[in-house]
Amino acid sequence: MIKHTLTLSLLACSFHTAFAAEQSDEAGLSLTPTLGAGFAHLRTDNPNFDSAADDMNYTEFYIKPGAIVDYRFNPDLNVFAGGSFVAARTQGDGDPGYYTEGGDGRTDIDELYLGIESGHWTLTAGRQNYLVGNGFIVMDGDLDQDDDGAYWTAPRTAFKASAVLAYRDDQFSAQLFSLGTDQDIGDYRLTGINADVPMAGGNIGAMITRVKSGVSAAETFTPKNGMLVYNLRALDVVVPGTDNLTYSGEYALQKGEGDGMEYDASAWYSKFNYRFADTSLTPTLSYRYVYFSGDDDLTDNTRKDWDPLSKGYLDWGTWLVGEIAGSYLIYNSNQITQTIQATASLRPNVIIGALYNTFTLDEKNHLGAPVSSRDFADETNIYVDWYPNQNTYISLVYALTQPGDAAEEFYGDDSNFSALELYVTYRY
Repeated sequence: MIKHTLTLSLLACSFHTAFAAEQSDEAGLSLTPTLGAGFAHLRTDNPNFDSAADDMNYTEFYIKPGAIVDYRFNPDLNVFAGGSFVAARTQGDGDPGYYTEGGDGRTDIDELYLGIESGHWTLTAGRQNYLVGNGFIVMDGDLDQDDDGAYWTAPRTAFKASAVLAYRDDQFSAQLFSLGTDQDIGDYRLTGINADVPMAGGNIGAMITRVKSGVSAAETFTPKNGMLVYNLRALDVVVPGTDNLTYSGEYALQKGEGDGMEYDASAWYSKFNYRFADTSLTPTLSYRYVYFSGDDDLTDNTRKDWDPLSKGYLDWGTWLVGEIAGSYLIYNSNQITQTIQATASLRPNVIIGALYNTFTLDEKNHLGAPVSSRDFADETNIYVDWYPNQNTYISLVYALTQPGDAAEEFYGDDSNFSALELYVTYRY
C-alpha cells in the first residue's frame, strides 16, 4: 500500500494547523481548490509464495478533488473550512491480499472539516487528517478495502468525527485530539495528547492516547477497547560531533484493560542514516532495527502482540515495511525487521534506491496459527522515483520476497513472491 497521496502539510502534525499558519495576514475571503489523482498498475507473480497460483495483474485509479475556504478577520483571527471527496476503483484480478477485487470502488467524502485559528491556537473538527511523528502509530484513519477500491494507492486518509486543539510556536507544538477510524480498521476512537519540541535539526516528542473501540472483544480477532498507548520519540536528530549522520528512534507501550482483556505489548525502532553530502549523486545509507512484540499465548486474556493501530505511510519502508510483506503478509505485529536502505540522486528530480528487509517472528505464530520457526522472509525492493514537476510523481518498483521456514509452513509453498509496480500521481 502506498500513501504518496498525502499533501506535505500532513508532515506538520495536522493538515489544518499547517494550512492556517500559511495564510496571508490580509483580511478577506480566499478559496483554494485542490486536486489529487493517481494511477497504479501492479503485476504479482507467485502470490503468497504459491507456485500453482495464477499471477495477479490489477490496476487502481482515483481522483480526489477538494477545496479550502478561509476568511481572515485580522492577522490573529481567521476561520476556515475544507473538504474533499474520492472516486476510486480497482480493475483486473484484484490485489493478492484479497482486500479488493476487480470492480470494487465507490465515490464518497474523505475530508470535511471546520476550523478557527487565533494566534498560536487552532481548533478543527470534522473529518480531517492528523499525523503523530512519522506515522509509526497514528496517521491513517481509513484502510481502503472491499468496496472502497484502491487498496494499494489508498487515497482515503481522514479520521472521522474528529477534533484537534493545537498550539504551535517556534519552540513547541502540542495537540489534544480525538479521532475516529473507519470500520475496516476497527471502528475505534483515539483520544489523547501529543507534543513535539525541535532539537538538533529534528525533534523529540511524546504521546499518550486511549483507545475506545466500537467493537467488543468477543466480536474481533484484535480487541483494543481500553488500551492505553505511551510513545516517546526522537526523529531526524543530528548525532553530536557529525554533520551528516542522523538518528531516529521511538519506544511505545500498549497497556490497560477493557472488556475482560489486558494489554501488555511494546514496539520500538532505532535508525541511523548517513548522507554523503560531498559526493556526487549525494548517496545515503541507512540501517534500521524494528521490534513489534508478539504473543506467546494466544489463548489467554492478555494481548502481548503489538497492535499497529492507525499507522501510515510517508516514504519507502515507513511504515509499510516491505512492498510485498507489508502490503499482503505481515503487518507490524509479532515481527523483528532489519532494514538496510541506499539511495542516490541521478538528477535533482530522479532518485534511485534499494531496500533489503529481513523479517523474523518475535513468537512462533503467524496470524493466529502456530509455526515451528521464527524465520519468516527476506525482501528486496528496488525503485526509481521521478518528479517531472512540482505536481507530478512517478515511481517504478520491483520487489522480491523469499520465504523463510515459517512462511513456507504457514502458506504451504516455497516459491519466491515478486511484484512489479508502476505508480503515477498528480497533486494540485
